[in-house]
Amino acid sequence: MAEKVLMKGNEAIAYAAINCGCDGYFGYPITPQSEVMETLMKESVSVLAKVEGVTEPVVEGLSERDKCIERADRELEFMEKYGVRGLTYLDEAYPERLKKCDDGPSVIYTKGNMDLNRAKMVSVVGTRKSSEAGKMLCEKIVSELACKCGDIVVVSGLAYGMDVCAHRSALRCGLSTVGVLAHGLDTLYPSAHRNTAIQMLEKGGLVTEYMSGVQPDAPNFVNRNRIVAGMTQGTLVVESRVKGGSLITARMAKEYGRSVMAVPGFPGMMGSEGCNGLIKKESACLVENADDVIRILGWDIKGAKEDKKQQGGKLFGNCQSAEAQMIYKALLVENDLTASDLSRVCSIDVSKVNVELFSMELDGVVKALPGGKYHLIS
Repeated sequence: MAEKVLMKGNEAIAYAAINCGCDGYFGYPITPQSEVMETLMKESVSVLAKVEGVTEPVVEGLSERDKCIERADRELEFMEKYGVRGLTYLDEAYPERLKKCDDGPSVIYTKGNMDLNRAKMVSVVGTRKSSEAGKMLCEKIVSELACKCGDIVVVSGLAYGMDVCAHRSALRCGLSTVGVLAHGLDTLYPSAHRNTAIQMLEKGGLVTEYMSGVQPDAPNFVNRNRIVAGMTQGTLVVESRVKGGSLITARMAKEYGRSVMAVPGFPGMMGSEGCNGLIKKESACLVENADDVIRILGWDIKGAKEDKKQQGGKLFGNCQSAEAQMIYKALLVENDLTASDLSRVCSIDVSKVNVELFSMELDGVVKALPGGKYHLIS
């Protein structure tokens, strides 16, 4: 007579599945159906190996299950210690736009203060070896978007060149900015951008699909590009060579059905070839300024303008002109700047900056400091 064993109904289902040679089982987590999966996981590997359809790789994977559980426990400890948040595909805070991508990650890890479902989000990418002219244009477009659209989110990869330029431009304008990393949150590559990353945590933050301990290997950078492209409404390429990560991001954005935009460059210049190629092949819309971005993405800026009109001096002190507002925002991010610094950051002619600073000083918004610097009065 066979041995009688007392078990739960769901446990009986699990053993019946093993004995009948079921190929697979699906159940909702954190429900009674979880008992079936838990029972299957507890069963010895040797028993599961006898089930028809269970291949050798599956058996090998199951033999490592204890190590996987230990690894998950270590990751949870890391997340609790350093304030990292894990978002699954089922979480409300998980980016809705990323859910619509077939190859979107099932889990992402975030650190900072960010809303990944903001109405207006744009990715800004480009070459690592960006020119000064390209950086100035990037700063100009981001600052114009800040003035015309209000609270948008700028997404990029925190890499050298155009990526970090986009992040820093957003910070100067008081915008939220999100960096998508190609490694775990226990490190930062490149380390030279650590200070920028720390600033981003206050308004924006860092996102990755990789657990702690994962190093920035080459394939990871390509993988992270799909998050940069999939999380926003459109991708803007400012400068790019014929081959590079920014073109991969643009291609992915197009495959996801998102808007792809490119800033044209002077023919023959290495940093112009990629953007000009996208435009020539009609793979990207030509962009010269923020108005083009707003038009292509279909952003409604009427509401943003009304908000600014109602807030008036409360948001920008007594600043009335668009240039004064840009200067005000730049000083909010980094105080005590010279007129030359503000001219570069805001992409405004230095003579115009001096005129605005004089008016702001008379209005008691800023005060002049030794060394030609200006201090924003709180």
